[in-house]
Formats: sequence, structure tokens, C-alpha cells
Amino acid sequence: MLRVLSRGEPLPIQNNSFRSATGIDIAWRGGHVHWPIDGKWFEPPYPRWVVRFYCPWRILPFIRWRLGRVVGYLGWKAWGVDDPRYLNWVDSNLVRVGSVALTLSARLDASDH
Repeated sequence: MLRVLSRGEPLPIQNNSFRSATGIDIAWRGGHVHWPIDGKWFEPPYPRWVVRFYCPWRILPFIRWRLGRVVGYLGWKAWGVDDPRYLNWVDSNLVRVGSVALTLSARLDASDH
């Protein structure tokens, strides 16, 4: 079942992409996946090919790290599906305040300045 947060309720802590302290961690996630293969999220050309599925189990990994000032992540990132522009490529029943979906994403060598 899609979890819809109350208006103004912050996204779950698992949505944080970067660690605040040195180390590596892994979160196991499940839920609605909307992973665009092409296009742009907020303007034309919008994604034409989007991998969509529902994973009822927490088996999709999301790995985060902080090594000094180098931060990064790899895996199934949670993102808020609350912008009406998503209606151009996301299932309309998911686009509302508080909705969260997953997409495969990576930031392998980001600098924390």
C-alpha cells in the first residue's frame, strides 16, 4: 500500500541521501519504483521509458558513505512525488503531497563543501 504522508510531514529519514558522520551504511527499501530511463523530470522532453513496478519487500539496497569530505550513494533512492509536473510521466495516483517513490541512482564521488 502506498504510504501518503500528512501535508507538511517531512519525508522519512531514509530519504536522506548523504551521511552526516564518517562511515558507510545500507538501507533496505521496498515500495513503488519509478525509474526514468530517458528524458528530463521537469521539462520536455519528459521520460518516455520508465521502469515501473511495486516491490512489497525491503530488498532494494541503498548504500551511503562519508569518507572525510567525500560523500556518495548508490542504489534505490527515495524521492518525493509531490510536483504536478510528474504527471507527465508518473502514474497519476502517486502524484500527491507526501507520496514517495524509488529510483535507481548514484552519486559516487560528491564533494561536501
